Amino acid sequence: MEIQTIFLLLGITFLVLIYISIPLLSKNFTVRSNDSAHSHLLAERERILNILVELDFDHKLGKIPDGDYASQREELISKGGIVMEKIDLITKSKNQSEERQDDNSPLSDKDIERLLNKRRAQKNEVVTNLCPECSKPILQSDRFCPSCGKKINPETKIK
Repeated sequence: MEIQTIFLLLGITFLVLIYISIPLLSKNFTVRSNDSAHSHLLAERERILNILVELDFDHKLGKIPDGDYASQREELISKGGIVMEKIDLITKSKNQSEERQDDNSPLSDKDIERLLNKRRAQKNEVVTNLCPECSKPILQSDRFCPSCGKKINPETKIK
């Protein structure tokens, strides 16, 4: 092999290595564990929804007896509720961390007091409504029934 060919191959290899390493060495490159956990939970939610659809279809066809159907459906809905709660927690924490990153200044006493009052109001929220589907108690801020998993519309809440 000629020396020019060797230098050409070394130059191309060097350029490829630089091209590959630039994104890895940049300051904006961070691995977020919340993103992978969030995507895992979204995939789990989709899996549970698909299983529920198949379970309903099999029950309509008469493949699954009523007793088994009810227990399996209840178990899947409770799993789905847990997954939805985790998704909400990750989404809330992600939104809060983005708010904190946007505002690099330290929080004032008024801001801290406002956040504490908001948190206390959320914790002290009383049950004022019932789910229109299963008639179980739900909180004012619930978007899904914790018992049956049905989506709650603000207009359809029973008082």
